[in-house]
Amino acid sequence: MVFDRYHAMTAAEFSGSANLPSHIGWLSCHFSSSGFGLSNLPPLLPPNSLLIIDDSVPMDNHQAEEILSQLLDIEKKFEISGILLDFQRNCDKKTKQLSCFLQKNLPCPVIAPPAYSSAGKPVFLPPAPLHQPLEAYLAPYRNREIWLDMARLSEKITVTPNGSQYELSPTCPGALPPHYDSKLHCHYHIQVEDDTVTFLLERDQSSIDSWLQDAQRLGIRAVVGLYQEWK
Repeated sequence: MVFDRYHAMTAAEFSGSANLPSHIGWLSCHFSSSGFGLSNLPPLLPPNSLLIIDDSVPMDNHQAEEILSQLLDIEKKFEISGILLDFQRNCDKKTKQLSCFLQKNLPCPVIAPPAYSSAGKPVFLPPAPLHQPLEAYLAPYRNREIWLDMARLSEKITVTPNGSQYELSPTCPGALPPHYDSKLHCHYHIQVEDDTVTFLLERDQSSIDSWLQDAQRLGIRAVVGLYQEWK
């Protein structure tokens, strides 16, 4: 099964890179603030790139047919491998209709978060929590083509008599926690204070590599990470 790793790049990173990754994602394409279609479309892309559309500008009076026409032109011109709808806002009816319309009418794969994706179409999942085995995280979508956000994160779990709190945050440079769990592919540290137990989970490059092997074994189609984190 094909397994690709995409490096999501800004226009400045793309133009300033002497050696592009083998698979790139074009960032910051979004709904136009002054028209009815999309803005910041790429002027050039290598074949098999991924076009990433975000919703930093919310959908308003934008027209599905105009957006489809723009994307058909990009797909034909650059032979992209897919279009990723990286929508982070609460799902609304109009944006969901657009997502389903594009998944139905574009010849290339259109990957969208679960709330925005049509049944049976490719799905884009947020970063998997470090404390959960990847197989369990993917289980609800095992009959779908899965693309996974591969943000570089640490996880802090705070356990108190009132329950547990889970917090993901960017990984900071520093010494790794002393313990290692091979099933979760992460290092961890345990701190006990009075009636509170805190777990800190982190991954280094070696554990990320083994996690990626797990992702491939489990049939994930691709992972997408920021170039600035993974370069």
